[in-house]
Amino acid sequence: MKFMQEEAIDVAILSDPYRICDNGCDSLADSALGRAAILVPGKQVTVCNVIRDAEFVSARVGGYQIYSCYATPNPATRDMFGSLLRRLENSVRTVMHDTPVVVAGDFNARSAAWGDRVTTSRGDELCDLLGSLQLIVLNEGSTPTFNRGEGSIIDVTAVSERVRCLTWSVLGDTFNNSDHNYIRFDLDSGTGIRRQNLCSSARGWDVTKGIDPELLEVGLLIAEWLSPVEDLNRRDAAHIADFFDCHVKTACDIVLRRKSAPNMARKPVHWWNPELSVLRSNCVSARRCKTRLAARHKRLQQRLGVTNPTVVQAVLDVDAADAQLRMCKKALKTAVARSKKACWDELVQSVESDPFGKPYKLVMRKLSGPPATDRMELDTLRSTIETLFPAGHPNIHGAVLPLEPFEAFTAEEVADVVTLFGSRRTAPGPDGIANLIIGSVHKARPDMLRHMYNRCLKEGVFPPRWKEARVVLLRKGDRPEGSVVGPLLWNAAYNSVLTTVLPAGAELIGFADDTLVVAHGKTASEVERIANEALDVVSGKIAGLGLLIAVEKTQAVLFTNKYKYTLPKLTINGVPITFTNDMLYLGMVVDRRLSFREHVQRAANKTAGIVTRLSRIMPNLGGPKECRRRLLVAVAHSVLLYGAPTWAHSLEWSKINANILNGAQRRALLRGICAYRTVSMTATNVLSAVPPADLIAREREMAFIARRAAVPRTGNEVTPRAIILNVWARRLVECEDGVWTRRLIPNVVPWCNRRHGQLEFHMTQIMSGHGCFGVYLHKIGKETTKRCHHCGSPEDDAAHTLFVCPAWELDRLMMTNALDVRLHADNFSEVVLSNPAHWEAVATFCRKVMKAKEDAERQRQQQAAEG
Repeated sequence: MKFMQEEAIDVAILSDPYRICDNGCDSLADSALGRAAILVPGKQVTVCNVIRDAEFVSARVGGYQIYSCYATPNPATRDMFGSLLRRLENSVRTVMHDTPVVVAGDFNARSAAWGDRVTTSRGDELCDLLGSLQLIVLNEGSTPTFNRGEGSIIDVTAVSERVRCLTWSVLGDTFNNSDHNYIRFDLDSGTGIRRQNLCSSARGWDVTKGIDPELLEVGLLIAEWLSPVEDLNRRDAAHIADFFDCHVKTACDIVLRRKSAPNMARKPVHWWNPELSVLRSNCVSARRCKTRLAARHKRLQQRLGVTNPTVVQAVLDVDAADAQLRMCKKALKTAVARSKKACWDELVQSVESDPFGKPYKLVMRKLSGPPATDRMELDTLRSTIETLFPAGHPNIHGAVLPLEPFEAFTAEEVADVVTLFGSRRTAPGPDGIANLIIGSVHKARPDMLRHMYNRCLKEGVFPPRWKEARVVLLRKGDRPEGSVVGPLLWNAAYNSVLTTVLPAGAELIGFADDTLVVAHGKTASEVERIANEALDVVSGKIAGLGLLIAVEKTQAVLFTNKYKYTLPKLTINGVPITFTNDMLYLGMVVDRRLSFREHVQRAANKTAGIVTRLSRIMPNLGGPKECRRRLLVAVAHSVLLYGAPTWAHSLEWSKINANILNGAQRRALLRGICAYRTVSMTATNVLSAVPPADLIAREREMAFIARRAAVPRTGNEVTPRAIILNVWARRLVECEDGVWTRRLIPNVVPWCNRRHGQLEFHMTQIMSGHGCFGVYLHKIGKETTKRCHHCGSPEDDAAHTLFVCPAWELDRLMMTNALDVRLHADNFSEVVLSNPAHWEAVATFCRKVMKAKEDAERQRQQQAAEG
């Protein structure tokens, strides 16, 4: 991968790889047995038409049908080699008539046709196949592609006649930790793999530093002078829109700087540096030296014998070269790990200034390259666009209504709209004109937009230029394509489906292009009758609109609490509908018992994955502060509590759901307060100042009900937050875990409402009791006793360290002087919450003392290891 990035390689053809691992690559196709693969590490080309065989794989990559092959060298598999060639021939003949073909791989076949000094029966068979397919062999020269022994050429590259090869070479001097050498070749068949210049997106203008309206006014004046236009009152709306677009672009080119074009060439990985380049060169030199000495030793041994002193010295030279190679590889590996860590630490530090910046996008896998349309071949792109947007003329049925007098837009209305949208940092369209530019144009020429909008309103047209937009293709996976129901279709046509009169006991619910039919009854037969009647009515209405129902995507769930029940038989257009135990609707899993157990479990599993990713940018030491961690933890909360107002009521009678939620929440909160994973759930919630997840779900349910009630507020209402905090406080009284933390923070309400103070790693250790303390280390098996190594006390816990241990008395006196009061467990919360200075004094004491205890523990561990 590193070599591909350095050399800007688009496609890698792999034969007999050690293992096939995705590693986050955009495209990876492998054979059925994993003996061959095609790797596209970037997003510069598209991959389609994948063909898999046991010993080869093929894919259409950037206009070429590429075949990656591997034939085992086992001489007992001669029939298998012939079978491979027959299957390969059949596959190539099916695609070569309209697509240029590239066949490459390790065939373990030697022939003088591609430069080998030996010709084998396999080589003859492969030559016959390539000749019958009219494929041209690209191999040049006599450089071995396989280095074992005296070397051989068993890796073959062949292409169609219409493919023009620019270069082909064996990279014998490149270190790759394999017996095979890299083979590099560049192709150009007219279309080319890259086409950035043909489908590059509009770059637009850089407006990050704002726009000067006066300067833009000058640009507009110059634009009008460069291309004068007649009286706009004589022009139609389409011409006015074209005039506006052209003049604004010209003005922006005069007064603004264009965005820099994206660098499509692959850059080295961010952790690569000159030191690593030198170490890698040393590895290549050491490997070349070992290869030459090994070949020399083999020649001397064949000519002089094993016991000859020259041969013995050659063996020693090979061993020394091997040792040198191992040392160089170890040095490179160590330097790479060190550089990766340093660069990652730098990224983590940037989270403090930009919580949702590059590190967040990196761990959440939100970094993406150019859109799919920029990487597609022209033929594929043209076919896709014509399929999605077929050309045609609108059919207008009925008489055209006469234009009625209209109320023109006022200057105030246009100003309000421009102000509303001008502040939104949305991506511009194909013209590159951002909302901020529109707002600046309106400030410079207040009448320009109003005149254009009123002309469009008067003529009843939407200018064609405004209909241009970027095409965004979304992967549908293996699901069949569904219809796209736009707002106009939904409001004007599909509304007749939603207003259909259904049989008694049935109702219709619609959201976007999903239609839900709900039928209820006391028996299965009654539900079957009502549901089938409703489905017939709805399907008839939908068919009347010219739409098709995707029966294969239709699901049915029978909601019942009975253990024994009979499933009704439901059909749509004569096709039976399959019943499931649950269904996914609007991102929520609704099960037949309405217990929402499956939904809660899925949400918890998804949250666990998010927490695992976010943990990379929230280490205990050196990471962002607690306020930034809270923002990142909120991401996990949003996933965990999605749709909480709908299912929160199930938590009253389902303790399992509550436990699942709280367990998933605990893992997220541990990262937020820099706590060890052994800290209890109660202590984690208290230190984080976050109620348990089940209570937050109930809070959101109450807030949702209050909003739906639309009762006027008087200002004296008790907020859902206050209710939940009181419930949580009563629950803490009955808890048996987190005793030490609850003693320090007896009342969670002021702790949750505090305006200052951020927990860090060392203060969390003190307040949780889980850290570098004798009692804790003994509990987890790292110490044989509970005693304090600094004063000899029989028990060393957080209370001993914070209030008693004489080893830290000087630091404790400094803290007491800053607090003006002697700190103890009963007044801890009151003191640290009194003002920011008191909090910082306690945090400083915790930081200094815990660092000293950690250093002492490391020294004891080192001494124990040394003996």
